[in-house]
Amino acid sequence: MAAVATAVSQGANQVVDQLISAAFDRPRDRRSDAYKQGARALLISRVSLATLICNFQPGSAEFDAFFAGVAEGRAIWQNEQRRAVQ
Repeated sequence: MAAVATAVSQGANQVVDQLISAAFDRPRDRRSDAYKQGARALLISRVSLATLICNFQPGSAEFDAFFAGVAEGRAIWQNEQRRAVQ
């Protein structure tokens, strides 16, 4: 299971929930829970300035999926930032 090393405010959770919902609650290729946890962890780290922590074993499929999700989370965040300045 992934974790972020700080308490996250309710407002930050709402922002992250909206971004995750927009990304995953639509028709698309299925993703594992570890992948989604990685995307969520990255977004929480950006919204709340928290440290990103992966609790999956290095070398495991879950570890790889988590960091693939982190990459998507980074893309979601960058797209949101671009959209915000337009």
